[in-house]
Amino acid sequence: MKTKVFYREKMATEHKIICGDCVEELKKLQNESVNLIVTDPPFNIGKKYNSYADNKSKEEYLKWCESWLAECIRVLKNGGALYLFNYPENNAYLMSFLDKNLTFKRWMTWHYPVNTGMSPTNFTRSQHSILFYVKGEKPEVFNKDDI
Repeated sequence: MKTKVFYREKMATEHKIICGDCVEELKKLQNESVNLIVTDPPFNIGKKYNSYADNKSKEEYLKWCESWLAECIRVLKNGGALYLFNYPENNAYLMSFLDKNLTFKRWMTWHYPVNTGMSPTNFTRSQHSILFYVKGEKPEVFNKDDI
């Protein structure tokens, strides 16, 4: 898959959005070269994507997540931040991997008031969780007022 850069802005720093296989694209980045990673991966719910099977076993899914999270950790600068969006039940499993490599700062809940579907056999989800981690003890930049 050819890498596509969708957005690039020249300022004091370079910002870009890269479209491609996350594991392959992350491997191209230098160690400790990224300040911020915000990731919203497939949630393993059977959604149809062009090139990704979103119906893995739990073990396969977690192993896949750990493979790209390991690359995220490698490229994250000391003081860099990682925000991981996912369903709470997925993030609960991924926390133990992240805890070994980064400093946990906060578990946030993104509640959405609109029910996304009705299940006859289970409660319907109305939230995502966002895990906030940093490499090192504290974030180099934390723009709380801008959020």
